[in-house]
Amino acid sequence: MRPSDFEALSIRAAALETARPRLYRVLVIACIWAGRLVLAAAVVAALVLGTLALLTPFTWAFAALAAVFAWQVARSIVIDAGRMRGIRIPRHHAIELHRMLEGVAARMGVAPVDDVYLTGELNAGVREIPLLGELGVSRTEAQVGLAMLQALTADELRAVLAHELAHLSGGHARFAARVACERERWLRLDARLREQRHPLTRVVAPLVGWYLPRLDALTQVLVRDHELEADRRSAEIVGARVAADAVMRVAILERLVSARHREPILARAVETPEPVGEPHAWLPAFLASLEEGDIEREMRAALGSVAQPESSHPALAERLDAMGAASRLPPRVETSAAAMLVDEAFQRRLERVFDEHWRRSVARDWRERHERAARTASLLHALHARASHGALPADDLARRAALVFDADGEEAARPLVGELRERHPDSAGALLLGGRLRLADGDDGGLDDVRRAMTLDPRLTLGACGLAAAFLEGAGRRDDAASWLRLGKERAHAEEMARGERERVPTQPEAFEACGLSQHAQLLVRERLGSIGGLRLCVLLKRRLEWLPEEPAWLLFAARSARPFESRSVLHDQALIAELSRERCLPRPTWVVVLAPCEAVLAESLARVPGALVVRSRRWPLLSPSRGSRTAAARDKLRA
Repeated sequence: MRPSDFEALSIRAAALETARPRLYRVLVIACIWAGRLVLAAAVVAALVLGTLALLTPFTWAFAALAAVFAWQVARSIVIDAGRMRGIRIPRHHAIELHRMLEGVAARMGVAPVDDVYLTGELNAGVREIPLLGELGVSRTEAQVGLAMLQALTADELRAVLAHELAHLSGGHARFAARVACERERWLRLDARLREQRHPLTRVVAPLVGWYLPRLDALTQVLVRDHELEADRRSAEIVGARVAADAVMRVAILERLVSARHREPILARAVETPEPVGEPHAWLPAFLASLEEGDIEREMRAALGSVAQPESSHPALAERLDAMGAASRLPPRVETSAAAMLVDEAFQRRLERVFDEHWRRSVARDWRERHERAARTASLLHALHARASHGALPADDLARRAALVFDADGEEAARPLVGELRERHPDSAGALLLGGRLRLADGDDGGLDDVRRAMTLDPRLTLGACGLAAAFLEGAGRRDDAASWLRLGKERAHAEEMARGERERVPTQPEAFEACGLSQHAQLLVRERLGSIGGLRLCVLLKRRLEWLPEEPAWLLFAARSARPFESRSVLHDQALIAELSRERCLPRPTWVVVLAPCEAVLAESLARVPGALVVRSRRWPLLSPSRGSRTAAARDKLRA
């Protein structure tokens, strides 16, 4: 679903909710139950097919796949619904925290919390978990982040808990909470289907991908209004000033902890391949080291930020208006909620557990960062070496300046960017990097540079939109930042759809057009592909693309030759694909499809596409390519 279509549907839903709230509520309920019924039908169909497969010989594998698929869907929708993550806190380790939750629940008029879980995040949540589906029997569980306990005062934590418990109050709030829970179930199912790569998910994944954005757009106004109502209830319980300070402090610290605490720890992946650091144990010292100037700067940026179209939370300025409180810099925390509510020895144990879990969870990403940094350093070293022997082309010079910018900062990149702009002033890379420097200096003219850069090279749109939106949000120009973010969302959606389109391999001749290569390039391709043994026919075609047609893609269909007593080997095909993919004569990007001898009819039909580059192997398919001159002479005689 295009971001513009998502936004338009959200606006129409908001208008309907304002004009006819009862009709809107009926429409939401109908949408939810329609999705449930269709998904239930898919699960029942999978189970029925699996049962029928058991009655037929040699189909136990399909029956097992059907059962696993049904279990994954049921687990995402029913079993995992609302289950909290974290470490359950016994009452004797945090008596005051349990008492605070009980007191807030009593004032809110909701059921008391049954269990409390601690996580390492700067977040909190309260969830009602249905035990018997829709029959009304449920239990309430709370989730509190240790980082939030360490960052807020006790009164501010009470405001946050009141906001979360307001989601469980009756009437409109309870309906909105159930809708939010339904959205989370579908999000969980979508994530599970993407991760598992189950064969039967190809049937359900398109349904979920179509349904989920429309459910989000339809319920967006309901969920956001529910968040604003929870802010109002929180202000009534603890006072508007305390509630506003809590919301403001969390918004500021989310930005600071991510950018200045966790990201520097992740940056150490450049030095070591294994995760190091203790982000949870080091967090109190980081919070104590923050200066007032840094907090004030992040406060202005947070107040200028805009809510993303797909976000369930309104912008910070809207939340403060709902509470009826003006924005101000939150006072410094003298005694944290963690010091007052949780045993100190238990805190240290939790920090060690959370740090160990963090190291395990980031291990894969950490190693990828380390390998990527090593490749980047090698590329930068090669570019420096080439630059010492002569001037670099525009693309290499821009790549070198961008790598130095990311690795060593803007000051180190200034001479390289200046050199790039002097030699190639109108190139897209020069405009983007020059605009990036101007925006870093606070110059609005950088916006024109990045706009011209993404016009010259649309592939730079995401980076240009990110730079412009960050600059405008920091300057408090929320409307302008929203337009840049909307443009970036459109480009990201187009790139995602283009990747999906390019991953599919069409076989209809009308899906292709002439390869579009020059005569010299075609001769080079014929010479190289014709000399590869084991191939009978190669057909190179250019794809007709709906998404991002300005970025072409090619498909190379390679039909293997038939050899006596030879069975098709997956390893052999993979080796052949790797060999063909390494051919530099092919245009980029080119997807390689290896066809078995029995599939050569497909290659012959594609060879008749007008403008197709057809290469027939010069080697006789029944003879080995390394027989020498006598074999070549015999082959030529047979061909004659």
